Amino acid sequence: MDTQDCIRSRKSSRKFTDKEVSSELVYSVVQDAMRAPSYKNSQPWEVVAVAGQKKEELSRILNRLLEEGVTPEPDIPEPPAWPDVIAARIADTMDKRNRAFKVEPTTNAALKSKQANYNFYGAPAALFFYQEASLGPWSLLDMGMFIENVILGFHSRGVATVPQAFLTDYSAQVKSFLGIGENKRLVLGMSVGYPDPADPRALFVSPRANVDEIFRWVK
Repeated sequence: MDTQDCIRSRKSSRKFTDKEVSSELVYSVVQDAMRAPSYKNSQPWEVVAVAGQKKEELSRILNRLLEEGVTPEPDIPEPPAWPDVIAARIADTMDKRNRAFKVEPTTNAALKSKQANYNFYGAPAALFFYQEASLGPWSLLDMGMFIENVILGFHSRGVATVPQAFLTDYSAQVKSFLGIGENKRLVLGMSVGYPDPADPRALFVSPRANVDEIFRWVK
């Protein structure tokens, strides 16, 4: 798969088979991703992978916290509001996704969405990305470039991913479980596995804005 095909064909999967992703493959992807650029070559990223019984245990912890009504406290909070243009894109995507997944709008839709996230969409493995909490915005940008390398690295090998902000809802508990220090900032969780080719949740392709909406030349 060439670079352009890899970028254009990537999509998030929300339904996985139970086929194991080998530790060697995960290691190889992370190793390649470290070629991402970073400010002053600071390489401000760390990753932990979890699978098997430990992943199932973490899933139970997250679902229990949700059921008990514990208030989420992510290290990076969700924006309190979105600009109108972006809010419209989000609403359009959610509508299209619900139609594709045949999800009826209900009062507990948000709850079910979080439960699906905390169950890792059935994926056999997950990655958690973190960095020193004292680092500034440039290091978050660097982390984003590193994570994109990870995503494309998996995709080029036929393995699907889905980045999940919800997996950072209970950052303190996740960090404690995974042995991540309190001085670290949990940035993102990501489910990793082989997509289920028979399920629309693995096949859905989210829309993109026209490039002319976000790009212009100044000459």
